[in-house]
Amino acid sequence: MTTPDPVPAETGASAETGASAEITAPTEITAPAETAAPTETPAPTRTAAPARITVLVCDDDARICNALREVIGSQPDLAAVGVTQDAGEAAALAKHYRPMVAIVDVRMPGGGPQAVRGLREQSPETQILAFSAHNDNGAIEEMRTAGAHRYLVKGAPVREIIAAIRELAGSAVTEPER
Repeated sequence: MTTPDPVPAETGASAETGASAEITAPTEITAPAETAAPTETPAPTRTAAPARITVLVCDDDARICNALREVIGSQPDLAAVGVTQDAGEAAALAKHYRPMVAIVDVRMPGGGPQAVRGLREQSPETQILAFSAHNDNGAIEEMRTAGAHRYLVKGAPVREIIAAIRELAGSAVTEPER
């Protein structure tokens, strides 16, 4: 095989050195190697379970916390990511877990409205379900003003609690950011 002749550079000297430059062609040109035709690989099948709705439970009554954890755990699409009996801890857990939904007792240590404000500050995308033994208009308004999205009275049927969680989670997914 013959070596190609050098290709002259553009005329003119380099501004820095004053010397002319010469560009040489490669000494040997080879054809690209033949590659095998790509084989089609089947698309991966999705084996992962669908995303679960994450829920934070905030209530000062351990029995209520346990009952809610059981109800949530009994549903294949729900997962309790944290349980607390204190408003301050609720905000810290929300910041850590970023749950889709938080169930917050109206009357808990540190205050239900305070817990809601902390949750909204630490995890603004979390949807909040206020949960109370009292069907009190004042408490309902106080929780809504603090940032709760929905209010349920304790003693509501389990199906209603689950439906509220799912409804709020849908809001968390589809509600546009402001």
